[in-house]
Amino acid sequence: MIRAPQEPGMPKRKLVFIASLASFCSIVGYTSYSPAKAAVRQLADSLREECILYDIDVHCAFPANILTPGFEEEEKTKPDLTKKMEGPAGGETPEVVAARIIKKLEGGDEHITYEFVGTMLKVPSHLIKQDTELEYDVGDDTKGSSHLRLVYRLDRLDCVAFHTEGLQKNDSEL
Repeated sequence: MIRAPQEPGMPKRKLVFIASLASFCSIVGYTSYSPAKAAVRQLADSLREECILYDIDVHCAFPANILTPGFEEEEKTKPDLTKKMEGPAGGETPEVVAARIIKKLEGGDEHITYEFVGTMLKVPSHLIKQDTELEYDVGDDTKGSSHLRLVYRLDRLDCVAFHTEGLQKNDSEL
């Protein structure tokens, strides 16, 4: 840990961890991935408390799919059920993801999500008073219409999310 006082005028020290939206929910096909990303999330949360003493900010970003060679390889073996659950989620280049994370860092966010779906997934299940299902129509002109269903289950203290394709909404309903 850095114990030296920070010099006046220097930018505040920050630790930034990159986890995944998969750290918020259980998804078929991500059995080895999700727990590892949840561990990164927990490490960041724990260090955030310890680093208060040293005036160091700790942040954790939760990006969705990032279009990397690793993601392309993953797509080759991903179960069909997982692909259906992800729906038209697509992905973004590492440069776009990095720019979005930096913008949120500059705004002071500690738990960084930058999409509607990500923001909904990080809603702490302990704030939900009963088993709850939340449904939203999401999508845009480039990806088409999609339906997101979030199921918060108190007995599991987690959230399961999935897309169902093919729902249509006209502009007056949005």
